[in-house]
Amino acid sequence: MLWRISPDNRWLVTGSEDKTAWLWDLRAKDLAANPVVLRGHLHPVYAVAISADNRWVVTGSKDKTARLWLLQIEDSIDLARITVWRNLSTDEWRLYFPDAKSVTERRAVLGRRRRGRGSESIPRLIAATVA
Repeated sequence: MLWRISPDNRWLVTGSEDKTAWLWDLRAKDLAANPVVLRGHLHPVYAVAISADNRWVVTGSKDKTARLWLLQIEDSIDLARITVWRNLSTDEWRLYFPDAKSVTERRAVLGRRRRGRGSESIPRLIAATVA
């Protein structure tokens, strides 16, 4: 099994023959309870890495693609807003960021981002494929 641990010792990412990578939060009370499965490769995942700033996971596959996964939820929200050139609608918030259930929680996430403080919640991942 292929694996890497993040520089801050929080994340473990593993690559697999089943075309997936798994992301584990090493600070979780029950490590096996909520791993995040990174799907999208068409062949086995033979390379994994976590960036030095703990913001990105990269997976590489025999399908000759690399996928870039954004770890921080605030960065994911910013990327989504920049991509569509507007704030997200209520339906989009529910679809893409279901953990931020109320308007108040969404404002709190955005407020922390503006003040430069990160969230401690488990991140959502956004993937980009690089051929």
